[in-house]
Amino acid sequence: TRHDFVTLYANGIRYLEKAPLLYWSMAASFRLFGVSAAAARIPLALAVLALAFAGLCDRAADHGLLVHLEFLPWSRIPDLATAWQVVSAADRPNGGLMLDAWHYFRSDPDGALLRSIPGSSILGIQLCDAPATPEADPLHATLHERLLPGDGELPLPTLLADLGATGTTAPVGVEVFSDVLSALNPEEAGRLAGASLQPLLGPS
Repeated sequence: TRHDFVTLYANGIRYLEKAPLLYWSMAASFRLFGVSAAAARIPLALAVLALAFAGLCDRAADHGLLVHLEFLPWSRIPDLATAWQVVSAADRPNGGLMLDAWHYFRSDPDGALLRSIPGSSILGIQLCDAPATPEADPLHATLHERLLPGDGELPLPTLLADLGATGTTAPVGVEVFSDVLSALNPEEAGRLAGASLQPLLGPS
């Protein structure tokens, strides 16, 4: 055994021109997800996403803007863990996470991970509610069937406690795509949305 974890060898031949970090990342991906072509692509894909996000943040910084990365369960950035890998790798002061309650609970909610993220990296919080059991058609549900906070079964107080543990000062709003709310006049819909936050956040 060489005990050399930096220099790469293949069939006894030393490959000094090969970057070891990518291969160690691929090995870690194989360990987590099994040996497959898809698992081999994950580290490189995350690196490309981080570079693209960093570039977007740099362009936005020229205009004094923040960039929020929001994960979507059906996308290539499907959960909090993946989104945080991209944001942390990009390491831009004006780049961070948008945390949408529906996407969080319909992906892979991880309270321990959420509590470990610096509050300064959470830039926005969008609350809604939903049944505890995931819908058969998540894309339709997220665009038409969201519920106001308190009208469903999601553990929103736990989510807010986890967010509070990060020290985030991100603004909190209601994002409810709902055919029922859309049928109301805007003033009534806005009143109901504001009222739904009071039990969770307290009076303003």
